[in-house]
Amino acid sequence: MKKYCVSRITVQKAINDLKKIGYVQRTSGKGTFVTYKYEDENSKNQTVTIIIMYDTQDALETISGVESVLSAKGVRISLGISRGIILKEREMLKNAIDSKSAGIIVYAINGNKNMDIYDELIVNEYPLIFIDKPPFYIDCSLVSSDSFIGGYKIAQHFIENGHDRFMF
Repeated sequence: MKKYCVSRITVQKAINDLKKIGYVQRTSGKGTFVTYKYEDENSKNQTVTIIIMYDTQDALETISGVESVLSAKGVRISLGISRGIILKEREMLKNAIDSKSAGIIVYAINGNKNMDIYDELIVNEYPLIFIDKPPFYIDCSLVSSDSFIGGYKIAQHFIENGHDRFMF
C-alpha cells in the first residue's frame, strides 16, 4: 500500500468492489484470491465502458493501463470521450447501462448534472469507478493521485538540492 500511496480503507473498498463484480473471492482463514471465471448476470457482456472528458496524454496512459489488465482477462473496453459536454456524458452512461456493460470507469465532468444516474448506479451496486475525483464527493470507488504528497516530494527535492526559493 505504501508503494502506491493509498490508504488501507481504499484498498479494502477496491477489493470489495472487485468481489462484487466477481473478479476475486475471499476465503475465511486463507485470504483473497483472483477468480478465473467471471460469474455475474453481466457475464454475457465482457466489456467495461470507460468515459473520459478529453483525450489527453494522461487519460490515454490510464486507458492503456486499464486495457492491458482487462484484455489479459478477456475483457474488452468501450471508450467514450465526452469533450466536457454533460449531455454527451449522460448519453454514454445510458448506453453503457443499456448494453449491460460489466462496469463503468468514468472521469466525470465538474459540476456534474448526471448525479441522478450516478446515484442510481451506486444504489444498485453497479460496478462504477471514478478517476481523479467523484462528482460532488459522493461515497464511491475512486482512483486518484495524491497532490499533497506530490507537492511535498517536489518541495523536498528542491530543498535537498540546496534551493531556498521556489514557487509553484
